[in-house]
Amino acid sequence: MITVQRDLMARMLPPRIDPHGVVLMGDRGTGALLADYMTSLFRRLESVDEAEAPFVANATAQMIAACLQPSISRAGRARAQIEGVIADRIKRHIETNLGSRDLSPAALCSRFRISRAQLYRIFEPLGGVASYIQARRLERALAVLRDPSHRGRRVFEIAFDAGFSSIAHFSAAFRRQFGFSPSDARIELESLSIERSSESNPRPSPSGYEDWIRWLGRRPSPNMVSGAQATL
Repeated sequence: MITVQRDLMARMLPPRIDPHGVVLMGDRGTGALLADYMTSLFRRLESVDEAEAPFVANATAQMIAACLQPSISRAGRARAQIEGVIADRIKRHIETNLGSRDLSPAALCSRFRISRAQLYRIFEPLGGVASYIQARRLERALAVLRDPSHRGRRVFEIAFDAGFSSIAHFSAAFRRQFGFSPSDARIELESLSIERSSESNPRPSPSGYEDWIRWLGRRPSPNMVSGAQATL
């Protein structure tokens, strides 16, 4: 629930508009846009300090006015809020479909019914839409490479599943992003596995000669035929 001051809302709407009792459906049209904005606002409220509160309140009122009574002027005043909602929608779509080859600007514009210029403007602070998609794909690939449950998978399989069509392009982009190669990430995983195995089966610290002999006798070695020979 959002409570807005009556005077503030009145300044946003034409005098002839009475919003009392107006219902916007949250699953379509401007109602869905407002619902997404409210959800996004709720997630970010903890990061809003007291000094920012008046600006957030004003922006929220502009967003509500734009959804209650759509017009070019009101949509223009709430453009930042509207595009923020659209950006969240596109990011969720990208995250769900990282492995898809159909994440081109044209496909995104068609799906979300926005212009290419608007798409580029939304993702400009993030380095551009193509860079954002590639960065998320690389992060996904890195997470899989570091996941012990995927140890048996080959690097090129992980790259293709993350949405890359060229292993050479993937390797070069991976190194630029993280400063090391995909193979280095896999070696790091193996090293961590060995360290954890060693920690779970630590080498004993013999307290005396007899303890050291017992440890040698239990230690498997192809060069030792028996524990007795190991003590000779």
